[in-house]
Amino acid sequence: MELRIADFEKLSGHYQRFRDGMKIIDFKKEEFLKRIEPLKEEMNSIIQAHNSGLVLDSRTNAERQKRFSELQQEFMSLEKDINFELRTYKDQLTKDVYNDLETIIKDFSIENKIDCVMGKLECVYISPEFEITDEILEVLKSKGQFVEMPIEKEEQEAESQHLS
Repeated sequence: MELRIADFEKLSGHYQRFRDGMKIIDFKKEEFLKRIEPLKEEMNSIIQAHNSGLVLDSRTNAERQKRFSELQQEFMSLEKDINFELRTYKDQLTKDVYNDLETIIKDFSIENKIDCVMGKLECVYISPEFEITDEILEVLKSKGQFVEMPIEKEEQEAESQHLS
């Protein structure tokens, strides 16, 4: 039986579709931050006015407290919505990328008479000769689906492997 190991995290990190999806997630996060900035500014101005020591009538204080509470509720609602949207999007992206990589690995395995390919995380130890991640990366390159990882990401991976 021919057994091989593939590092799905590394493959995903170099896979064009995954990287494009992560850019969309980053864009959505930036949009969220832009949407909440005016809320944060108004909340901060209410806090600063409260901390200024200026004595205000009870009606004005009540109005500011009410407005602050409204802003908090709006912020929490927006945060809940974006977290749900991002989680849903990332879950679907992960499934799609896994399915794509599974197909690529399956085709590679059939061509190379490999019976079983397991994820690297599932193995306690595997001899380097059974590792096919780099070969699959070459397949991604040949399909025009390979993207270089940012240098800092590669350094983090190397450091985490060194510490293991």
